[in-house]
Amino acid sequence: MLFNLFVLLYYDEPLPENFVADSIGNCKVKYSLFIKSDVPIKSIETSPSATNPFGELNKLNTTFSFQIISNLDSPNFTLTVIIIDNNLKEFRDSRIVYCVKLNNYGPTTEYLLQTKKNKSKLFLNGVISKSSNTGKVSGPLIVVEYISNTPPLLESLYPNPFDLLIKPLGNKKTSILYEILFFTSAPNYFFDQLEIFYAWGSFKIEQAPSTNPQIIFSQISIFPTVQPSASAIGLFSLKFNDSSQERTIRIISVNSYVYPAFNDGLNVTYLCYFNEKGKSDINLSYGIQSKPIFSGTVNIQAEDYSQGKEMLLLFNDQLMNITPTAFTVVLSGVPLLPQYPIKLTYPSGFERQLWLNQNPFSLKNGFRKDSIDTYEIVFTAKLSKYSRGSHILKYNSTNYLTFEATPKPELIVDSSPPDIIMVRSFNIGRMKIDIQISIIDDISGFSAFVCLDTNEIIFDYKNLKIGGTINNGVYSFIYDYGFTPVCKKSAFLDFAGNALVQNQSFVDLIVSNGMFNYFSIDLPITKPKTLSDFDQFYFAFNNINLTNQGFYNTLFFKFKDNDNDPDYCIKFRLAISEGWPNPVDSFSTWDYNLQMYRVDFFLPSNLLNMDILYYIYLGLDYETQYSTSHFQSWVSSNNATLSVYSNNGDIMPPMVHYLDWLITDMLNYSIQRNLIWMFNIEDQYNGFDMGELTIMGSVDFIPWNFKFSSNNKNPLSDYYNFTISIPQNSRTQTYYITHLKLVDKNGIFSEYNISKPQVFPNVDPLIKMPSRSFKVLGDDDNPISSTLPTLVDFIITPSLIDVGGSDISRNVIFTIKTQDVVGIRQDVKPTIYLGDTYLNYIPVPVTSDGVLDPITGVTTFTVSTTIPYGFGYPEGILLNVFGIKSSHSTFQGYSSFDLRDAFFSYSITTSTFSVGTKLLSYSPISNKGGQFTIFGRSLDAIENPSYYITLNSQTNVSKIIPDIQFISISSSAVIITAVPSNSSFSVFLVDSSSNNIIDSIIINPYYDYWVSNPIKPTETPIVLPTNPPQKCGGNPQCGGESKGKCVNGVGCVCISPWIGSECQSRIITIPPPIIDPKNPNQNLTLNSTGTNEFTLVSLVSLVSLRELNFKNELVRSFRFDKWKLISNTTTDSNYITDVIDPKNNNTICSVNVSTTWYQTKTDIEFAGQKLTMNPSTLKYNINITSFPFTYGLNTLQLVMSATAQSTSQQDDQCSSNEFGDTTSNDNSNYLQLSVNQHSLYGRFIKRGIVDNNIKSIGNEILKDLSSENSYYISQSYIGINIPFYKESVQLDPDFSVLLDQRSASSICNNKGNKLSKGAIIGISIGCAAFTVVAVTLLVILLKNKYFFKSIQLKAIELVETKNK
Repeated sequence: MLFNLFVLLYYDEPLPENFVADSIGNCKVKYSLFIKSDVPIKSIETSPSATNPFGELNKLNTTFSFQIISNLDSPNFTLTVIIIDNNLKEFRDSRIVYCVKLNNYGPTTEYLLQTKKNKSKLFLNGVISKSSNTGKVSGPLIVVEYISNTPPLLESLYPNPFDLLIKPLGNKKTSILYEILFFTSAPNYFFDQLEIFYAWGSFKIEQAPSTNPQIIFSQISIFPTVQPSASAIGLFSLKFNDSSQERTIRIISVNSYVYPAFNDGLNVTYLCYFNEKGKSDINLSYGIQSKPIFSGTVNIQAEDYSQGKEMLLLFNDQLMNITPTAFTVVLSGVPLLPQYPIKLTYPSGFERQLWLNQNPFSLKNGFRKDSIDTYEIVFTAKLSKYSRGSHILKYNSTNYLTFEATPKPELIVDSSPPDIIMVRSFNIGRMKIDIQISIIDDISGFSAFVCLDTNEIIFDYKNLKIGGTINNGVYSFIYDYGFTPVCKKSAFLDFAGNALVQNQSFVDLIVSNGMFNYFSIDLPITKPKTLSDFDQFYFAFNNINLTNQGFYNTLFFKFKDNDNDPDYCIKFRLAISEGWPNPVDSFSTWDYNLQMYRVDFFLPSNLLNMDILYYIYLGLDYETQYSTSHFQSWVSSNNATLSVYSNNGDIMPPMVHYLDWLITDMLNYSIQRNLIWMFNIEDQYNGFDMGELTIMGSVDFIPWNFKFSSNNKNPLSDYYNFTISIPQNSRTQTYYITHLKLVDKNGIFSEYNISKPQVFPNVDPLIKMPSRSFKVLGDDDNPISSTLPTLVDFIITPSLIDVGGSDISRNVIFTIKTQDVVGIRQDVKPTIYLGDTYLNYIPVPVTSDGVLDPITGVTTFTVSTTIPYGFGYPEGILLNVFGIKSSHSTFQGYSSFDLRDAFFSYSITTSTFSVGTKLLSYSPISNKGGQFTIFGRSLDAIENPSYYITLNSQTNVSKIIPDIQFISISSSAVIITAVPSNSSFSVFLVDSSSNNIIDSIIINPYYDYWVSNPIKPTETPIVLPTNPPQKCGGNPQCGGESKGKCVNGVGCVCISPWIGSECQSRIITIPPPIIDPKNPNQNLTLNSTGTNEFTLVSLVSLVSLRELNFKNELVRSFRFDKWKLISNTTTDSNYITDVIDPKNNNTICSVNVSTTWYQTKTDIEFAGQKLTMNPSTLKYNINITSFPFTYGLNTLQLVMSATAQSTSQQDDQCSSNEFGDTTSNDNSNYLQLSVNQHSLYGRFIKRGIVDNNIKSIGNEILKDLSSENSYYISQSYIGINIPFYKESVQLDPDFSVLLDQRSASSICNNKGNKLSKGAIIGISIGCAAFTVVAVTLLVILLKNKYFFKSIQLKAIELVETKNK
């Protein structure tokens, strides 16, 4: 059973009242006991006894809080905790609690000192005096906080109840943090400065004069910083009345950044970065008119920091004219790893920098007996042997040196910059150009083409093509003009440092041929685009619910005047919001079906209720970019705005909520001990995913690296333990958190690095934990070695390599042999560093433990590595060895000069650079296969190339696909056609002349969700449509009391057998229709007799299926042609047809139609809706099988036709049609076609069954299809819109017969007379249809057609012959 004891004390949280000593000096201490056990706990006892009971136990892992009061006046008392589990096993833990009552001398002032993470407390009541002496270092250690309104610097305490040593660690406005070390001999205190930084801020909020009472402000906290240059961070929250207010929040801040971090419903928490000390004003408003909410002033009080000792930069310039051409840099007086990089500026102005905090790089002469607290940082900087001119070496603004580099006398002086002979380019698509430049530099050779604005290398000598040299060669590289930042000033450099400077952007450079002898450019032929060129621009889905689920979406756009080149490409950057740590870039492709550009992208889950921030980059200029606001002002705001919402939004990264330490066998130095770091990590909604942690000791500088994840943990909140082994007889040292990175399941991360400031938008995961170190006492009386570990031998095999050869030929083996009189730590491995002429250092860490020879005492380490392509050419690679550790924590390192002076190998010769063909990378390719681009080097050097693919399978049996199609674009790119594959596959380049394999590359396809498995929005509970309230019409209203009544909020509610919007039609009985053996079209005929003989022929037909895109544009259409009658009776029939694709005669889907005739009134239910089948009702049941949509956002439309026609063509006739919502509580649409006093009435229910789910659908009159309408014919086409589905759709229309007392009058024969009033006989068709997804945003796109510009359905050819 394992028990761990923790003390929960938070330096940044308010102090509980029970931490204050009472009036008689009793000490109150409060502990939290965290117990982790595999056996339930039975009981817990403490001595002295706890004032509060522990309550019901019988738990495995739990936390108990208890309070102890002691009335002892002695300097300490012993607290003992006794834990007994259900197996009656007992565990005891004892520790000392320091408690001192002091006499008052002079005026009484109450002070409180609180211990920090150390299981002990110190309470003081007394007067502070001002004397100081130095005492012996020994005894237990605590950390305390001195709190008062104006805390003085604590130097000594009188009278002295026991001896102690004090070091101030840092300060804030109302307290000072101290480290107190107890010992027994000295009477007073000693204090010293230590480089721990702290700052504190006050947050004052003032309400604006006029504010919205529904928006409530609540302050949370402002967290302290632990670095003097870091941004202070604060949180505040707003509670909104509705989400529309939240979306219109406007924040104006001075000296700070403010953005939303997470929301819980309508409660939104904002994160603030205060990047300057002093006052920062924040004003919050909402709405279009910017109505004020609150104004706030944040005052960050900058306190004094103890900066530690200044580093001194020493420069040894006596080594410039020897081999190798280099110099040594030494930093001395370093208390911790350096906080700044070393910068080297070349004569051209090009600057390189090197961070010296990459342990163990450059650490030397560490912690031997005569320099117990010091070490050196030493490294060798390599220069070209041709280097000349003034160089600047800089550590900080006050610590820098300038020196002149002079080439050796035997070398020819190179004073001329490179000469550009030729520039050629090849457009390879997706905003990339293959640029080939011929360069001559006949002495030192071409080195690099650099951007002087950003100090980046755009390309260098490693881009050399086959057949050339650095003195005269052609260089080929891929220029990504949609990704590479604009460079306004660039330079072609040679190894001597000469520069051909270009004071123009790189784009201007490659398109202007005035300076070149030969120029050939192949840029995209499409003219540069601007915002005004966009014609259409919209997102496929909008108002997206991202609660606990990400979503795939698509941006569609096209340009004006048909200026739409399929090869044109834009970059779409999904920035999400200001401060989002990892924006994602996507590129457009041309959709040949839609004849539009499209950009597929993914929205992560749990974003806030917000409008997404995005950027679009156009053309050859990276600066031609447009953001969300640009498109909102140019195109329709609805089209350009991408809105999302989540019930629980979260863009706050994971944070450490709790941190504590446990040291086993604290004072037993003679055995190996364990220091356990205990973290509680929280991420409110997304959940913590993975993290990286590095802890390092202040003496041995051994980094302890941990990688961990939330597997088998609660990702929302859980504890993580990390154990460091402390060897026996180790010296006292402090362990620091030097790096911590926490990533949530959306990729949002927080990160702390002890050597780098926390600046926007980075969030420190430890902002609640100012204390990030723990001091472990050790055996400091143990003899410390007066010598340092030494290098016995250093062997490199081989020492001469061709850096342009194959990977195998560039492999090097290093053997390190070390020795020390006290022994070498075999578990702490050294690292070899490879250096070139541009301050590039490649670490090669030893990965296996050293092997000790017990006879000689020599420990041997071995490691192999592959030298990167072209690295160190042409003047060699300098070697450095650092991180050799002894058993007494002393360490040693060897720079290149140290290796040379000790007569060891210190460099690798790289004078050979055989340029070869190589496959390097590839453009994204989906699992569906198709064309993609492979990028490489000197691909055109193979005269007869061919490519083949090997597909990997789970059975490890590879399938070879030979002679795949490819298109060579340039020497750096080839287009390959791949077959579909859901797993990785390999592409091989073969020389067909010799059948030799030149190279291969592994391709990892991404899964395409857009064709075979489109992702739909998160579905919330179905909200089926209901009809809106209707006005009560008619005269008398609703036909009078005997026919209907007016119901407020509904409309006319008719009394059976009356029906219609004004209750003017009456249900009558007609004979059942005659079954047609050829198709399910129904012909309902009414023959009237009497003085006004009249025959009405009505026809209801199923016309076609049409696939529409989400702009309601026709994609393809399928006419119902051949039906097969399966069965029939006098009242029922059943038909089926296969929909055939005319392109290949394949079956698209099947449609099954059955009809039922109701002779009497019958109540039925379909899709959860109760429906009344009146006498003489004909009901359809339509089933459609799976339909192969060409795109996951498309819909299917069933087209039906209804016609009412009089067989008489007398002059005194009129016709009309009407479409609207019913009022009979059946939530349907109706269609009424009338001729004279007779009508055909259709009802279309607004729901159906799709993939076995009840969902809503929409019905519409298709006005663009040709209809026959005259004074004796009324005809309409009805479209029933079916959303994307996978398996099946079920529709259930029905038909009835009515008698109408209203006369048709829309279209009349001008020769005839106006019709007299009378009874009109009509046929009623009530159509209950299937469903469309109501909660998906697709419905919004379909219903709100104003979202798209100029949307019209293309007409289909009517091929159905009318049944006369």
